[in-house]
Amino acid sequence: MNKNKPKPLDLEEIKKKVEDIIKPKPLDLSRLEKELLKIWDIWNKTNEEFIELAVFKFKHCIKQACKFYLRYKDNPGLLAKEHPKLKEEIGNIFPLDYNKKTFEEAYNEWLFKLAFKGVFENQNGDKE
Repeated sequence: MNKNKPKPLDLEEIKKKVEDIIKPKPLDLSRLEKELLKIWDIWNKTNEEFIELAVFKFKHCIKQACKFYLRYKDNPGLLAKEHPKLKEEIGNIFPLDYNKKTFEEAYNEWLFKLAFKGVFENQNGDKE
């Protein structure tokens, strides 16, 4: 089948793609790195222009991770509803020291590490 065959404009498909782009999500540095390399290859900008673009993209990813964390902080029900793949992981959260942490504290700590997981992993994917 020819992938380049003209198709009618599908506004619903475009809406879904845009929503996926702007939806708050955890920070994924490996995805960010791949996207930055694509940008470099496609535009082949000068070093200064590339650095400006990379900083812009990095800030955008950090903002998305912050929005993700703040949206679901103290709200595991909303996270489970909007991200059903994480429902089981949420159910496995329990405070290790019952005297010091509530479920909410343990959940928020887990959520923070999820949102910024790219910061907490080294290049091999191991947690630091």
